[in-house]
Amino acid sequence: FQTHQTHTGIQLTEQVREELIEDKTSSMDMQVYFPKYVPEGYSISDIKIFPNSVVFKLANKTNYISIIQHPLNGHNDKFALDSEDTEEVNINEYAGFYKIKDSIRTLHFFDNNNSYRIRSNDLSKKEIIRIAESFEMIVGL
Repeated sequence: FQTHQTHTGIQLTEQVREELIEDKTSSMDMQVYFPKYVPEGYSISDIKIFPNSVVFKLANKTNYISIIQHPLNGHNDKFALDSEDTEEVNINEYAGFYKIKDSIRTLHFFDNNNSYRIRSNDLSKKEIIRIAESFEMIVGL
């Protein structure tokens, strides 16, 4: 708790933040991942749960990070990626695809369980990759 002249603020620790995310996503029928690393100044502004996806929105004063996850349903999943000016990158041992279009930076990558898309209007490629490489499971099946 932080007491200010006009209000009392509550700053969530990493453990409280993870418990909040786990509580909100625990009913999902998919493995859910969240990054251990988030750039300073960003906090969770919204979590949206859909039948086959979860969307985390993080924001600071003027910028955002959006993290979208979908479960992979075996070998018949298909994804359409705009391949123009797309750069292949490595996320841990998985392939990823990075691009900048209309000032939005997007990273698509896949592991054995999910597909992920991280978007930001501000972060560098290095920062977005750092976020992706820090994902850890918060909800398992």
